Amino acid sequence: MQRSNAALLCQAAFQTGNKMDPNLLSNALTPIANAVGQWQTAVFALGYPIFWMMAFIELAIVFALMIINRDLPGMINDLVRSVIGISVAYILF
Repeated sequence: MQRSNAALLCQAAFQTGNKMDPNLLSNALTPIANAVGQWQTAVFALGYPIFWMMAFIELAIVFALMIINRDLPGMINDLVRSVIGISVAYILF
């Protein structure tokens, strides 16, 4: 019968008597950090090109509306909003 990771951690914590192992948390988080590193690189590899494609589509729409409406002050306002929005999304991503 195979024991779960939680059962093994509990057994390791109480094996030394009443003292808790100082490396218990580190030992528990190391496999999680390794797993996150594996899928995070795959998600970012797909996410960055999609993000920049959507950013350029947004800017193209702003410029297209500027050409159609011939409204330079309104276009600059929309352009600033778009660039700020793209910047905030990039920082969060």
